[in-house]
Amino acid sequence: MRYNRTIVTRRLPSEGKMASLLGLTYDEFAHLNCSELRTLTDDRGELLQYYIHISPFNPEVILAKLKMNNRRMIYFSPDAFESTI
Repeated sequence: MRYNRTIVTRRLPSEGKMASLLGLTYDEFAHLNCSELRTLTDDRGELLQYYIHISPFNPEVILAKLKMNNRRMIYFSPDAFESTI
């Protein structure tokens, strides 16, 4: 299976919603250095997951709060933003 990576073109979730999902305060999220919200889709174009990439150039106190993998990626289920996208 091949995965396509695209930037979300639908309405983005609010900063407050993103902060909440990441376990950050609004102020911490406002200072977070990360990629835009992106999607992973299958070959048929069906949404599998959303994700963001976190820069290593963030304060250690913020990085410690994030549940990211060893590549500094955080994944969200397809319905994570259902009420905002």
